[in-house]
Amino acid sequence: MNMSFTRSVSIAALVLGLVTCLPAATIQYVSIEGFLHWGGSSSPREVLDLSSPEFISNLDADGLGTFQFDWTNDTGTLLSSLTFSLFIDPDIGRDTNGFFNEYGEFISLSLPALAPVDAISFGEWEIDEPGYVFGDIYDNVWLGALDNSNAVPSSGPANDVSHALLFEIPQLLPGQVLSVTGTLSRTDAAGLAQHDPDSGETLYFNGYALAGEEPSTNVPEPGSAVLVLAAAIVACIARISRREVRR
Repeated sequence: MNMSFTRSVSIAALVLGLVTCLPAATIQYVSIEGFLHWGGSSSPREVLDLSSPEFISNLDADGLGTFQFDWTNDTGTLLSSLTFSLFIDPDIGRDTNGFFNEYGEFISLSLPALAPVDAISFGEWEIDEPGYVFGDIYDNVWLGALDNSNAVPSSGPANDVSHALLFEIPQLLPGQVLSVTGTLSRTDAAGLAQHDPDSGETLYFNGYALAGEEPSTNVPEPGSAVLVLAAAIVACIARISRREVRR
């Protein structure tokens, strides 16, 4: 692991006073982002991340659980042909065995086990190196078109793994809310998977979308809010450090 990155993370944790009260998560996220397109746009109309007010986290200290983006159509017009892409860059056991030792797997298009009956499943997906070396996944979520392929399979060399899911929403009326939820689990074997052969751990990434929902009233508890703040700062440092070597 890059020494400057390790020192930067340590400094950030010290500033927040979290070194002794927050154990290192088994699964850590360099990035969790959402990309919203509509009307055939070739670049995102909205880019959301951990710091966006639309982001709600229900992830636990191990980086498992759910998160969501709730976006309200305040344009005053009917929006059609919407797509929303979830992008995540997770690392399993990064502090013990690094992040270049993993591979991905497509499981299925099935909805998560606890998805609502009217939930929309993802229609496109991608697994790839996140773009610091050879991957084009970040370019594809920016364009709003995923390639339904796995560039980091078990049959190839292990590497840094990232994932994307794309949801298609026919329309969204003025004032309606588009809610897109990501699920991260060790047991819900659907969607996409990330395997760490050194630790024997697997992360399953799935999600669903709901259109026309009322704004969420789910406010994270104070402890969750601190976790989200810490994760956002550490993720920002990680992204800056890794992007220094992006080609």
